[in-house]
Amino acid sequence: MNEMEMRRRLLADPRYLDAATETALRASPSLTALRASLLATDNAIAGVLGEALPPKGLADRIILRARHRRSTRWGLAMAASVVLAAAVTWIAVSGRPEAIAVAMIDHVIESPEELADNGHVSGDEARASLQRIGVSFRDAGYQIRHIGECVVAGRVGRHLIINTPEGLATLLVLPMKAGELAQRRVVSKGNFMAVVMPQSTVVIAAVGPGSATPQRLESLARQMFTLES
Repeated sequence: MNEMEMRRRLLADPRYLDAATETALRASPSLTALRASLLATDNAIAGVLGEALPPKGLADRIILRARHRRSTRWGLAMAASVVLAAAVTWIAVSGRPEAIAVAMIDHVIESPEELADNGHVSGDEARASLQRIGVSFRDAGYQIRHIGECVVAGRVGRHLIINTPEGLATLLVLPMKAGELAQRRVVSKGNFMAVVMPQSTVVIAAVGPGSATPQRLESLARQMFTLES
């Protein structure tokens, strides 16, 4: 497969990596740069479209007004298009508060080798590692399979993988930039779900299989960290 064909493959799906693609990426800085650019664009789009909604009640008001003016399928279709336009406008003016949440779940999806790690990290080791970024940690008695530094969205944090009765779970802790995440977010992607919780200086994500519940993931994080809200 030549470089042009590999570019077409990356443009079609930059997240799919088979042996041929990995070999081509190692041999070509330009292909590596292209994939990084495509992933960044994908993350930015997902951040904008992830969870934002139009202001409460706006959709109902637009549809009710359309019914009063013209109760036809055409009128309601036009009203629906206005609602969609309003939603897009609301997304645009509200910024991208969940971009970091998408980046965190993407990091888990793109790190299968860390999920495969089956080490035995002590609670003291985890506590010491997290203290270096100013985060307190409680040993809740789960097997910690992995802890290490990770780089997400250009910043260095910590990546823990633990065994739970429901299966593997990941906890990511990153320094948080002011104003980038105003409230708790739930993000689903592929076979994973993440609950992302902003704190005063860090953002914590609890990531599990898609079958997990947000309540269970948040409870897991609360067992190990003192969350502010």
